[in-house]
Amino acid sequence: LFLAASLVFFGYYIIKNEYSKRASKDTGISGFDPSTINVDLIKDDIEFARAIPEYKMRFSGLTEVPFDLTFLDLVSNYKDRTQDFTATGTRTDGNTISVNYTGINLGELLGDISILPEAKNMLVYSTDLYASIFNREDFSSNKIYLAWKKDNQYLNPTQDGFLKIVY
Repeated sequence: LFLAASLVFFGYYIIKNEYSKRASKDTGISGFDPSTINVDLIKDDIEFARAIPEYKMRFSGLTEVPFDLTFLDLVSNYKDRTQDFTATGTRTDGNTISVNYTGINLGELLGDISILPEAKNMLVYSTDLYASIFNREDFSSNKIYLAWKKDNQYLNPTQDGFLKIVY
């Protein structure tokens, strides 16, 4: 039921987004152009969030009440919970790498959301349709972060987007 609801929800927004792109081309109205953002000139998280359109993150499915959050909401309302952390992993070539990020632990957000006890998995979609599935132990382990800085530099929206899920 959760998976079906997620597919319907994201399908609606994907179709809406594609229709919006076509309508913009037809009317000559230009949309968000990430190449206009120079991350080297941005001074703080609030300024960075204001440079990004208000895409919403929606937490729904096996929650008591759907919870929407914009990136500006995230950096404004949770600024005292932002932290620097290091993610270490092994690449497919066998080399171990460590990367320093700045962001917020997903557990901080989930603490504000009433997740029903029968919730078993969390399915996360991004705008490029990349999906990740986390089980209940993953999202309660405090090992998942939403990050917007890598090595003390804001993520470049023209490269890998402005927000990453780091596990």
